[in-house]
Amino acid sequence: MYNLLEEKWITVQTQRGVNKVSLVELIEDAHEILDVIDNPIVRVSILRVALSILYEQYQIRTSKQWISLWNKSRFDRTLLDKKKFELFDDKKPFYQSVGVVEQKNAFTIQPHLGGNNVIFFNDPQKLRSLTYEESAKWLITHQMWAVCMPSKGKYLKNSILTGGVVLILEGSNLFETLMLNMLCGDHVGNPIWSRKENSGLLDLLTWRSRSMRLISDNGVVRKIDYADGDEIPEGIDDSMLVYVMRKGEKQKLTLNHEKQLWRNCEALFAAENKDCSLALKQFINLLNMDSVLEVTNERFKTLEKRFSITAMIITNTAKVQHYVYQTFPIPEMFFDPSKSESKRGEIGAMLRKANELSRIIRFNFLKQMNIKAKRGKRIVIDGYLMEYWNMLEVPFMNYLSDKLNMEQFIELCFRTTNKVVNKIVSDYWSEDAFKFVKLCGFGISALKEGEKVDGTKSRNDISKQAEEFKEG
Repeated sequence: MYNLLEEKWITVQTQRGVNKVSLVELIEDAHEILDVIDNPIVRVSILRVALSILYEQYQIRTSKQWISLWNKSRFDRTLLDKKKFELFDDKKPFYQSVGVVEQKNAFTIQPHLGGNNVIFFNDPQKLRSLTYEESAKWLITHQMWAVCMPSKGKYLKNSILTGGVVLILEGSNLFETLMLNMLCGDHVGNPIWSRKENSGLLDLLTWRSRSMRLISDNGVVRKIDYADGDEIPEGIDDSMLVYVMRKGEKQKLTLNHEKQLWRNCEALFAAENKDCSLALKQFINLLNMDSVLEVTNERFKTLEKRFSITAMIITNTAKVQHYVYQTFPIPEMFFDPSKSESKRGEIGAMLRKANELSRIIRFNFLKQMNIKAKRGKRIVIDGYLMEYWNMLEVPFMNYLSDKLNMEQFIELCFRTTNKVVNKIVSDYWSEDAFKFVKLCGFGISALKEGEKVDGTKSRNDISKQAEEFKEG
């Protein structure tokens, strides 16, 4: 037996250090817990389960009820039926299905180990086993983030969060984080342990994308029963996903895996996407209501105003490439209508200018250097461009926090361009670097073998070109 309300299977950070708690302790002690510490998609999944419990327990419909609970600064004693949270119950195992006959290896439910990745183990014949703690975490996570793959002629669809971007408002402790992401209103639906039919918003928080069952084997899980799950309903927005308007249609925001997350965030702040996140929309409305600010405690008035983005980048072959997790400040333009339109326009203009300068580095400058590389060119140059974008990330965050203005950010873009160009010159336009480049199969026609190069003039020429580009 392994009951999620009693067993300590969730890793958390407290003021006293890292600890493990049960699902009940996670909620009842949320005011003393700073955060859930785990893989980003595991963290999101556990928060969704906790939110489902809170929706069911409190049924907050108005902002007045929400504020009343916020001002308590802690949740009440959790009232849950322990029988519904038993991981290996014979008749109704938590978040699982009975009667499934197809078996798979246990690590199927871990996205980064799924498919045919048994080749990574020393002995492929010894299937990797999961502890009960691991099984509980990845069962929940797989139901919410499962990636589609073929299965004996059937096609398993992506889960509700796969391919999307999860936005979570972040508080200074877990109580605040859960509260900030709990919507008030007459929401339809129930979490998986209370569900009689699939009907609405709250069903999505614990959607069962796979019909599966963990098989206990002497204290571990080596095998699982596995099949396709429930069809995701159309026309209902998940409360934690980000949606954007494209060609007049609302769609899940997806990330370009070749870009850093902050370079994709223009869609979050576009005017037509002002309601991109239901929790963010509610938070902004609460902060803009004088009647709310009059009755909330100081902790609400002095919130840091930030949100995190979590996503799972997958390949065309249904393999997890990497996870994305990053925290952003909420721009003041959301709270000041007079700044809203101009700020949104500035964000787009800034990112376009930064992209133009990156193209100068990739094409114009490299053309001048006359580097002709049939193999390895993108690998080498992309390393410099990655450095360029990394150097601009903090300034962009400072811009969102109003610590920099648009002109200062663009000026930093040009300075960063010069730094990267100078680094390329330093790396390639020297005698030793030239010999190395030639050895690697590159050719620089402007140089002769063994000729020493004075890169100073070239650096000045590039600086001049950047200034001309800026003036133009």
